Amino acid sequence: MHALALGRYLEALDAANLPDTHDAAGSLVGYAGFLGTHAWLNLSPIDTGVRGTYPYHWWMGGRAENDVALVCNWLVAGADLMSYAHRFSGEADYLERAEALFRAGTRDPWFEGDANTYSATKEMANCVFFGHVFLNEWAAQGSASLNH
Repeated sequence: MHALALGRYLEALDAANLPDTHDAAGSLVGYAGFLGTHAWLNLSPIDTGVRGTYPYHWWMGGRAENDVALVCNWLVAGADLMSYAHRFSGEADYLERAEALFRAGTRDPWFEGDANTYSATKEMANCVFFGHVFLNEWAAQGSASLNH
């Protein structure tokens, strides 16, 4: 959520034609890079493409629990973060990771292999609020299709 706030801050700066004097973009890209390098977990691909996630709990020092995958629609917020990192760095890997997170979070809003239903307020609110940064960035790149 902090990194998403940095992204929104940078959008506000851009809208006001103000410079990023505190290198918020560098902080955001740095954090996304950390997640992509140290916390990234590949999920089994589905019929529409690759999926990715982060550990449910993150422990420094490589504890075994770092391999327990988080699979829920909060990954759509992660897609927004990776999309901001793509926007501010230009590195294609961030948009690829964003697509993998978006695919996982929209296909399985509760857990891997769920019935893909939205029967709780929090999960529905997540899907209404998050994902717009990703979809905008993805569309701006001329991506052909996003089957989730």
